Amino acid sequence: MLYGCRPATEDAITVGARRAVLTPPTSIADEAWLNVRAQFLLEPEVAYMNNANLGMPPAQVVESAHAGYEAISREPLHGKHNLQASIAEEVHPGFATLFGVTSGEIALTRNATEALHLQSVGLELAPGDEVLVRTQEHPAEIDRLVEALSSVA
Repeated sequence: MLYGCRPATEDAITVGARRAVLTPPTSIADEAWLNVRAQFLLEPEVAYMNNANLGMPPAQVVESAHAGYEAISREPLHGKHNLQASIAEEVHPGFATLFGVTSGEIALTRNATEALHLQSVGLELAPGDEVLVRTQEHPAEIDRLVEALSSVA
């Protein structure tokens, strides 16, 4: 069995809808994180650490994605329109409020690679600018920064 790659089932989605509301952990003790762990569909004996390739979303995200795909599959044009409207009217403003910015300052991307690429494409570097990076940077960011710096030099 490939852990974390089990096909989704209706039962898993139904269970996800009934999970407790997330409350912040109060300490670093394992018991304090039980409520966070309960938000995910992973089997209790599984500890999935590879979030670089396939991060495990909380059950509420799985449920929402499932509902979106189902709506688009049942009625493609209306489903797509409703999804776009929901993103524009609820998701963007919700994130903007959460982060204290305007909706125009929020960009939703498919993944970290795309987000980092778009962010770095917007950098306007000039001769003499310095860019500090760590050895832990995402490869997509390093590649783009090297490209940007070499075009300025």
